[in-house]
Amino acid sequence: MPLEIRESSESEVLVLELVGRLDTKTSAELEKSVARHLGAGQRRFVLDLAGMEYVSSAGLRIFLMLGKKVTGGSGSLVLCNLNAQVKEVFDIAGFTRLFKLAATRAEALARGASAAPGASLAGRAAAAFGVDAPEGPPASAEVRELAARAAALLAPRNSGKGKP
Repeated sequence: MPLEIRESSESEVLVLELVGRLDTKTSAELEKSVARHLGAGQRRFVLDLAGMEYVSSAGLRIFLMLGKKVTGGSGSLVLCNLNAQVKEVFDIAGFTRLFKLAATRAEALARGASAAPGASLAGRAAAAFGVDAPEGPPASAEVRELAARAAALLAPRNSGKGKP
């Protein structure tokens, strides 16, 4: 099933309702939509995932990219209506600790509209995975590996190789 992106806005918050599969074949469509809105100055997003059947690592990369661009400043990103299958993928990837989640679209809109500047996505990732934590037990090898993968995804790309 192809990905359908339904757009609506409330106040200064853009809602992107994703319906279908977000995978290698369909992620470019979402990436183009997000880039277009970011280019137009949009900085407050709600992603409604109620209709999303599947998300792959290519889709997760788009979420990370969007989160990195809008958090830590005047923007916000809130994800809502994660079904059990998508939430499981987010749990395994550690994304439920990285992103603001809401049970309903109304809650997500309230959180997105009232969002104050906060910690960057990279900072939240470090805190969520215990990277550079000054105290506490050392992170397990699995957590260190997941943190390294998240950090690699969050790091700026080398402009000399591929896309910026």
